[in-house]
Amino acid sequence: MGVVLRREIAASVVRRALRGVDHRELVVDLIDGAFVSEAIDFFKQIVSAKMERESITLEWYKSHFLDKDLDKAELANNAGLNIKTINNRRQTTRKEVVIEESLAHLDKFVDLINTLDDDSVNIDLSLTFREVTVRLNLNESLVVINALAVKWASLRGGAWSAVGKQVEGPLMEALCRLFQVDERHFTRSITDDESLREVDYYLLPPSGERLKCEVKLMGRGNPESADVVLARSSKIFVASVLSDLNKKQLQDRGIYWTELQTTNGFLRFKETLNGVGIPYTDLAKKSDYSRDIDRAVQLTFRGNR
Repeated sequence: MGVVLRREIAASVVRRALRGVDHRELVVDLIDGAFVSEAIDFFKQIVSAKMERESITLEWYKSHFLDKDLDKAELANNAGLNIKTINNRRQTTRKEVVIEESLAHLDKFVDLINTLDDDSVNIDLSLTFREVTVRLNLNESLVVINALAVKWASLRGGAWSAVGKQVEGPLMEALCRLFQVDERHFTRSITDDESLREVDYYLLPPSGERLKCEVKLMGRGNPESADVVLARSSKIFVASVLSDLNKKQLQDRGIYWTELQTTNGFLRFKETLNGVGIPYTDLAKKSDYSRDIDRAVQLTFRGNR
């Protein structure tokens, strides 16, 4: 149930980042769309079962939503667990461990529901599909609500992670194309399926070095700040926002940085290219670089199949 950015969304994120515009609205829309799709599919299965006069018992739920053939993350979510929680607890996400933890967690959750004795609380969830309406009682509703809450949290984390992983390479490439850097001076590692999920991105100066780049599209006040690049062997850092302390830390370590969420912040990337000795073509001074950015983004995503 991993989140994969559609090419047009990834291009929009890169375009906004280069223009110094906050990209988070796009990610929120992505999360909302993915969750609605997940929830509708989830509800359809439940309504279908109720239409067949099946009771949403624990055993029915286990057989349908904790099936061993399901994806591990989906299986855990259906049990009201996050796959990361299982990994933290058991130090592994082997399928048999995920199944064991998921079944145990659902049993505990249902036991908790069964202890409810407050008659003043009565949740009656009605679901309608193809003009047929079914109702879930309190226990059934709470199992469903809990699973959906975890699904939303998982999608939210997956979407933000996807932006970081799938936009890093294209953003660096678009920066290079903005300054018409020859393709022999930049490269990116890609997965076997040639998707946008880059692992690392490198600048390749004439000296023959292979300089690792790091991108963080983080918001202001993000505690992660520049810690990641400081802890790695990266030589180039590009971020949405950097504090004065971040900038000093990076400069003290000899790391070239570019802060995008300032007026024409991408122009500072010239200092990186100059510093590592990579030839480039400077942009003419102007108040609006939108066309240059659009051209660079178009070239970048045309090259990504």
